[in-house]
Amino acid sequence: MSSACLAPIPFEALIAYHVGELSDDEAERVEAHYFGCASCTERLEVVALLERGVIDLVYGGGLMV
Repeated sequence: MSSACLAPIPFEALIAYHVGELSDDEAERVEAHYFGCASCTERLEVVALLERGVIDLVYGGGLMV
C-alpha cells in the first residue's frame, strides 16, 4: 500500500469521476491529483473494482435490483 495522501479526494468525488458525473473542470482537478498520488490512484482502483463486483453480482443473479 502506498503512503497516505495528505489531501485525499473524497470518496464521493472519486465515484462521481469514475461514472462521469463531474464537470470538465472538476474532472481535470481530480485527474491532476490522482495522476500524481499513488494513494488516491489506489482508491480510484477500488471504486472500479467495486463497480465490477456489483455488475458481476447483478448479472450472476446474486443481487436483485
